[in-house]
Amino acid sequence: MKYFIAAAALLICLAAGCLLGTYISLDKPVNHDEATFVVQHGTPLIMIAEQLARAGIIRSPALFAVYARLARVDRSIKAGEYQFQSGLSSFDVLNKLKNGDCKLYKITLIEGWTAAQIADYLANQSFAAPSFGPHFLSVINDEYFAKSAGVDEKSLEGYLFPNTYFIERPRTAEWLVSRLVYEFKKAYTGELEARAKEIGFSQREVITLASIIEKEAGLDSERAIISSVFHNRLKKKMPLQADPTVIYGLKGFDGNLRKADLSNPHPYNTYVHQGLPPGPISNPGLASIRAALWPATTDFLYFVARGNGSHEFTKTLSEHSKAVAKYQIKAH
Repeated sequence: MKYFIAAAALLICLAAGCLLGTYISLDKPVNHDEATFVVQHGTPLIMIAEQLARAGIIRSPALFAVYARLARVDRSIKAGEYQFQSGLSSFDVLNKLKNGDCKLYKITLIEGWTAAQIADYLANQSFAAPSFGPHFLSVINDEYFAKSAGVDEKSLEGYLFPNTYFIERPRTAEWLVSRLVYEFKKAYTGELEARAKEIGFSQREVITLASIIEKEAGLDSERAIISSVFHNRLKKKMPLQADPTVIYGLKGFDGNLRKADLSNPHPYNTYVHQGLPPGPISNPGLASIRAALWPATTDFLYFVARGNGSHEFTKTLSEHSKAVAKYQIKAH
């Protein structure tokens, strides 16, 4: 009996020693160069552990995997891209994987960018594969995807909300497009929906007008005034005659808007076609959306750029012609 007790005590001591050794090993910081590590969906735990060990992030893949299973976190590891600093223990590494503490990328989408400009910008980010930009743009123009994202339009142009985002490495272009549309839906609140109904505008008409205002406005203080010009023209059934709509529909625009372009019959040309164009020409920010919904009260029907970001607003064609002569003809 004494021998049995002694043997049991020895086994307990050995087990405790093993557990202590395991804890010390897992708790010991590992020094290495800063490392980026990607966990793919569906990768087995032992394979993740072996890859971490090969990258020098942990010491023992076996101990790491065994502890993760004993702690019941082996099924909680989240796929994604991780940044591991030097000096982390295996416990620290496992906690990052369990919490999904992924590396974040900062992207800034500017108000008034078109979907094509956003695609070009994203294509130049460090997370983007060579095909990311073109695929992103094809998703934007996929009518079925737009409907699945909750937007009943042929394109998602106008519904990619401009903002600064901190995002994980996008798994797919579809994932990122969905995120941008989700942010638009959050910004387009019930208050805005109610106001649109009050003035007799559909959501498409609001965003389309806002996208034009975004392209025309150089100063925040002028958004509502520019909006009033377009509202006044719509009420009088005058063509909007907005240059940015002409530019949007031109293929291979070289930066020089010619007189012949103003008579190009493409659907977005508001010199040729009365009313709003068939859809947004850019992705407007909240300020322009609100300006479209709450225009200033004016009698203005015209405006011309002064060349410093501001505009000269006028009520009659003769006043407008004088302003054009003052600010544009002389400038050329």
